[in-house]
Amino acid sequence: KMSENKISSVEVSNRLRSNNFDGLRLVFASMVVLFHIGILSQNDTLYWMTKYISSTFAVQAFFFVSGFLIFMSYERSDSMFLYFKKRFFRIIPAYVLVVFVSAFLLVGLSELSAFDYFRSLEWWRYLFYNLMLANFSAPTLPGVFLSNAEPTVNGSLWTIKIEVAFYIMVPFLVWLIKKFGYKKVLFGVFLLSVMWKCGFYLAEMVTGTQADVAVTEIKSIRAIVPAPTVNPIAPSLYAYSLNEVTSDSFT
Repeated sequence: KMSENKISSVEVSNRLRSNNFDGLRLVFASMVVLFHIGILSQNDTLYWMTKYISSTFAVQAFFFVSGFLIFMSYERSDSMFLYFKKRFFRIIPAYVLVVFVSAFLLVGLSELSAFDYFRSLEWWRYLFYNLMLANFSAPTLPGVFLSNAEPTVNGSLWTIKIEVAFYIMVPFLVWLIKKFGYKKVLFGVFLLSVMWKCGFYLAEMVTGTQADVAVTEIKSIRAIVPAPTVNPIAPSLYAYSLNEVTSDSFT
């Protein structure tokens, strides 16, 4: 049993409402959408969105809020199995559906014939790598969106593998806190984060390229967008740390 002090669904609902988590996620998601409308539309009248809206901040903030919600899910679970079961059905069915629907229905938008489309290695690569949560290895479908500024199909799916990684890390971090104390674990996570960031700077010095940014060529527009240094683990650790101090949960 993971927690003696269970949190009811009513209490969770009150938490979400009082902390405005749903409202915050809506704001951050809207910021990302508006930013990409500005940069992908190639419309000069909309490009101002890319100057005054930070998609990097919005993505990082969205993940930060996710840290609290992931921890809350773990806190409410009666067992590790139940926790991972809930996380699995929260993400995977909808994710798989999106990948398959895109792969099959977008044949109608392809510049290739249906025969050439489905026999293309690119189609099979898209299906395989996206189902493996590695959409960065095969982000496009054959003949689809070739005239667009960015031909990537469902580019936002890159966030799912990060969410899944956080699902796996939260129980491990809780175990570390129980074993070593939250102060040591917080310091360790902070130290590893600094080392991770310094690694990018070192790679940049050695290679002469910007290792920590994603550089996108979009026709005449060169957009340099900092790679998100997301850390939803931080709020999870913080929330659990407070829980350790104020209650006997997870015992």
